[in-house]
Amino acid sequence: MMGGISKRALAGSHDEIEAAIDRVVRLVAEGGYIPLPDHRVPPDVPLENYIYYLKGIRQRVTGPINRVRDSLGGLTVGRTSRPIAFPASVLR
Repeated sequence: MMGGISKRALAGSHDEIEAAIDRVVRLVAEGGYIPLPDHRVPPDVPLENYIYYLKGIRQRVTGPINRVRDSLGGLTVGRTSRPIAFPASVLR
């Protein structure tokens, strides 16, 4: 399953973005869920907010993803065992 991050939250404050991320962290930890915006990101979402969302997702869900992977004995899904990766240029 994927989605669940409100596109309206991305247009809001950093607190709203953090709240949207907090709502899905548990689902990521359980596995089988990819946190993505629920629709295309609208043009009124500032780039700064979108980057804040990307950094927040990476910081908050990498730990749960690694714990699930480790509990499965390092099982990899697909072609990589790396946690969520975003271009370094976006996360600076």
